[in-house]
Amino acid sequence: MKYPWRFYEKSVGMWIVESGRGVHSFPLETKGLDLEGVSREYFHYFDEAMAALGERFAPTSIEYPPGETVTESPIPLYLVQAKQRLFEAWREDVKHCDRWAPGAVFRGLSEVAVQVEGKVISTQLPGILSVMFSGVPGSDRYALALSTNCDIWLDRTISGEANPVGRANALRLERSLKKLEEALDGKVVHYATEVEGVKLSEHGFAYAAGT
Repeated sequence: MKYPWRFYEKSVGMWIVESGRGVHSFPLETKGLDLEGVSREYFHYFDEAMAALGERFAPTSIEYPPGETVTESPIPLYLVQAKQRLFEAWREDVKHCDRWAPGAVFRGLSEVAVQVEGKVISTQLPGILSVMFSGVPGSDRYALALSTNCDIWLDRTISGEANPVGRANALRLERSLKKLEEALDGKVVHYATEVEGVKLSEHGFAYAAGT
């Protein structure tokens, strides 16, 4: 099946949601670090974020540090086990540094609208979105970076083709970003694209926000 949208090497869109204030300030001194206490706070925020994203993002792999896979699966991860593996990777890393902050990259499946034989349906596709969630250096907050390198969100793709599901997907993304702000008791503090001509807003792609 050929679709008008495609994936790119560049970031089509990225939004950073910064949480409300937490207990820990980053980076943390590793000597005497209560890693279990830090992980409890991190995973509390992470669980809230995943609940807010819902079907928009289901993790199938975790990287820590970025580029090094901790765990992966062709289907959504069993998060209890996956979080334990991430914790073990952190524990090993903490042994070799003086200062540290929790974080990881999550890749997975996203439920999006696609058009098949003239009908718009919802389906789960890999690689549409990725999430980086980490403690913010010099702060007691966490940051969630939601990124896409796909133009499925645009009603006219980067290559200029009409995309009948673009607006529907962009509105779904907009709702997800607003839910993330609420879940993290925070707000979008930055958004950017690496593709000329793509217009973003605080909560997604500009036209989806009515601009």
